[in-house]
Amino acid sequence: MEAFQEIGRDGDSVSMRAFGATRYELVEHASMAMFSIGRDLADIAPTYSRPLVAPGDTLVELVENWLEELLALGAEEGIVWSQATIDRMEVGGVQGSAAGQYRSGVARHGPVAVRVESVGPAIEIPDGFWMELTLGIDSGLRGV
Repeated sequence: MEAFQEIGRDGDSVSMRAFGATRYELVEHASMAMFSIGRDLADIAPTYSRPLVAPGDTLVELVENWLEELLALGAEEGIVWSQATIDRMEVGGVQGSAAGQYRSGVARHGPVAVRVESVGPAIEIPDGFWMELTLGIDSGLRGV
């Protein structure tokens, strides 16, 4: 099963579909989908790692808040993420870590700012789950 795929672009947003054999893997792959906008993940060495926690009661809230936390922490600390690991997920919150490298060492291939516009519900399929994300992009701002 592939981790994610881009399914469309519309002006200043991109729609992605993330896949996962488990809900944990689904969140990890949704993170990677977001990280991949304007960047080649293979070029981002996971030299810096940081624990993260995000609140939420439903899977959609957990994913949305997790992605927002990744964006905020990356902007605050100047990190471009390439990996995410979910250690615990339950009603009330998600806990895990993200790894990447400082922005100054990463080539950009597109937009410089990303925002979470929407997260769709997880759809169960025979070999796991999939979920759609809509991410806003802006090439005129400094950010992710």
